Amino acid sequence: MIEIFVNNFIKPQYRERLLYELKSIKTNKREKAFIKLLDYNEYFLETLSKIDLSHKTDQEIIRILKTDVKLDNGYSLKWQTNKDLIKTVINAINSYSLDIILVDENMIIYLGEVYHNNDGSNASAKFLFYKL
Repeated sequence: MIEIFVNNFIKPQYRERLLYELKSIKTNKREKAFIKLLDYNEYFLETLSKIDLSHKTDQEIIRILKTDVKLDNGYSLKWQTNKDLIKTVINAINSYSLDIILVDENMIIYLGEVYHNNDGSNASAKFLFYKL
């Protein structure tokens, strides 16, 4: 699953290194890869389409996934598990860290690092990336 993600969504010049880091059994190496992937504009292919989910509520995101994605499972790159898609997304949102959920070979859900706005509220980058 990690190879599918790297080969289908990452720019060629970064593939080898990110694949090595994401497949590492050492947690700090995997974390290093996720820190890099926070800069998705740098690492993701420019040919990908994306839907911005950042300003949607969790319930709206779940509704979109149920109506548009129509797949049952998703593979979490962070936790390296293949589980129920909706539960995986909810767990990723509640963990307040970056996770990338591979839906299939053409679609991922990117749930970015939570940060604090000037007004004290939390926000995070949430995108549905897909290949046409």
